[in-house]
Amino acid sequence: MEILIQKRIRAKEPIFICTLLILLTVLCELPRFLLLVQAESQFEEYQVKAAFLYNFAKFVEWPSGTFHDSTSPTKICVLGKDPFGEALDSLRNKNIGSRKLIIERLRRGDSLDKCQLLFISDSEKNNLPEILRGVKKSPILTVGDMKGFVQSGGIINFISKGGQVSFEINVDAAERSTLKVSSQLLQVANIFREKH
Repeated sequence: MEILIQKRIRAKEPIFICTLLILLTVLCELPRFLLLVQAESQFEEYQVKAAFLYNFAKFVEWPSGTFHDSTSPTKICVLGKDPFGEALDSLRNKNIGSRKLIIERLRRGDSLDKCQLLFISDSEKNNLPEILRGVKKSPILTVGDMKGFVQSGGIINFISKGGQVSFEINVDAAERSTLKVSSQLLQVANIFREKH
């Protein structure tokens, strides 16, 4: 009887080893799979945010003299580490009214006054006060997605919660920058007012 049991165990050893190898492979690939799922989720979030940037540019009016002439493009600039990637590049062939849309990636020290919309990446969080001071009275729509952005003087901040993206607008900062934000955009935003 004992010999028979040992023979059965030996006969099932290859199945056990194969199962163990498959399980180990799955466990080794799990972290990579989870990173891919997280990256896909983040890509979808930034696709939504890229669409918002396009719409922000459509629903904000810049003062006369902002553009060199009627054919000057509207520039959306990203300062710091770019979280958008291809999502923002998909806007390249679009127009804002009659103006062609241009996407530029900037590094710290680059001139910001060529931008109409400036997305300040989270990677620039430590430099945020200095950046916002530099564009405070310029007709540049500053956008971020970091805690305290509008409280620091930024104009529009993304809020991501439960897989949903919304935004808040600092209307005082927009007025200081001489930008006219459409009432349609204000109706769907959380409004932030600075204490006077």
